[in-house]
Amino acid sequence: MSFIFDRDFDQELAREQHHSQRDARYTEVDLADAIAAAVEIARAEAFAEGHAAGRAEALAEAEAGLEQRRAKAFETLTAELSELRAAGDSHRAALEAQVLDFAGSVGAQVFPELLRERAHRRALAQVRRGLSMGLGSVRLRVALSAEAADLLRHELEATIRDLGLTGRVDLVEDPGLKPGDARVDWDSGSLEYSFQAICDRLLGALRAAGTDRTTPQPESRH
Repeated sequence: MSFIFDRDFDQELAREQHHSQRDARYTEVDLADAIAAAVEIARAEAFAEGHAAGRAEALAEAEAGLEQRRAKAFETLTAELSELRAAGDSHRAALEAQVLDFAGSVGAQVFPELLRERAHRRALAQVRRGLSMGLGSVRLRVALSAEAADLLRHELEATIRDLGLTGRVDLVEDPGLKPGDARVDWDSGSLEYSFQAICDRLLGALRAAGTDRTTPQPESRH
């Protein structure tokens, strides 16, 4: 038994194309929905881009504002520190002037008493020092005020003996010397000492320093 198939391929192809076109057809509702979806996507993308741009701009503005506030705070702090430093310098200068004035006042009261109590002993110590420096000399000369020469004569003679200088030292009174003054001459040198001059220099230095502290100083310009 034999079978015969009778098919029209052109007709089948046309039928398939017709179904395909019918299946791909969109309605107006489908088209409106597609447009709405596309618009929503575009709006979302635009909003996201605008939000990002606005956020970046806001961050830039905030950072600029922060930098301005920081610079303003630094400027204010610098000015306050300068004022504090100037006030501290003035206060310190005033304290130093007060201390120097007090020291000068104390010195003016104490130095005269030191001269009365210690002048001759200081002169004797310096004469002994000068004699020790001139041990190798043939002749030495010691000059003191009349008062000191009278008060220290015995101690000086004992010192001369102890140093082995007996017969080589001339002890003289110099009316130009004050209590606390001494001068020793030997072959190769000499020594001069004045306790009162030292006290006067110290007192003068204290007074001058106090005056400098209280005198307004011109502002330096850079």
